[in-house]
Amino acid sequence: FISAAVSVGLVLVERGSPGSQLSDLPSGVSWTVARLLRVNVDGLQEIEPLSRDGRDLAAVLALCATLFAALIVGAIVSWLTKADEEEEEEAVAP
Repeated sequence: FISAAVSVGLVLVERGSPGSQLSDLPSGVSWTVARLLRVNVDGLQEIEPLSRDGRDLAAVLALCATLFAALIVGAIVSWLTKADEEEEEEAVAP
């Protein structure tokens, strides 16, 4: 959801910047997906937003991606820790 909002917002703020390569929705969406997946498709990783608001949105996207990754890792670690605790309780119980 956040990536879709950032894509649309990025296009809206970059549309007025002269020389911006992120001025239409397909380029905004592909740039957002390339940033989230950390892939360089057709040089999309080298494209940067030109406006201050565009750079702010890119920072929000990076922050949300980092927090989402931390949430996933935390959930996996919690699940693994819980499974280990259950195994220890079963081994201790007579």
